[in-house]
Amino acid sequence: VRAWRSQLTPAQHVTPIETASSARATRQRRFRRAHTTVNLPPMTSIPSTSRISLALAATAFFVLVAVGTHQFTKDGSFWLDEASLALSLLQLAPGESFGPLVGGQSFPRLYLLAVHALVALLGYETWVVRLLPHLFFIAATFAWFRLLTERFRNEPLWIVLGALLLSIPATWLFYGAIFKAYSLDVFVSTLPFLLRDDFYDDTLARGRRPWRLVALTSLGIISY
Repeated sequence: VRAWRSQLTPAQHVTPIETASSARATRQRRFRRAHTTVNLPPMTSIPSTSRISLALAATAFFVLVAVGTHQFTKDGSFWLDEASLALSLLQLAPGESFGPLVGGQSFPRLYLLAVHALVALLGYETWVVRLLPHLFFIAATFAWFRLLTERFRNEPLWIVLGALLLSIPATWLFYGAIFKAYSLDVFVSTLPFLLRDDFYDDTLARGRRPWRLVALTSLGIISY
């Protein structure tokens, strides 16, 4: 044994204690390696409720706009009250639009002037006369779903109910395709609810930049 140990280099002298401790360390390393290198199968990501709400709102918005645009592109003849307003465009000068309208119709005068300008630019066609109401229909529909996603981002059920409330009445799609001011009224009435509370805190409570509130309320001038 002495002759064998004398032939070993200093680095090869191993005591029984060192052998046992190194074996234990090796087992520990193997154990840690076995538990840290386990490759788990990738988990399928589940969309959050906010993403589901946004997807539902976007889908409902595009469907409603597509149906409303289809109604608009049919370009049917004027209804009786539309025809009276259309005669006002033809028979009255822009300055005379602030007086009585043909057939005793009621219509926001500044809105009527905007339609006058559009007809002068694009020509007198049924789709031109109905173009602004249709654009406000799209804007009001977008504002409605924006309001739903702001208030009920994590509650998809309310998004569905809000979409049903807007799509079940056929009048909403109808008024987006005729020469009436109702789509503008809905758009103007929805805007204040889209603004955050700090907007009203700044303008009303703190009196900062009150012109913003004046600009918001002035939209009522062009609406009913």
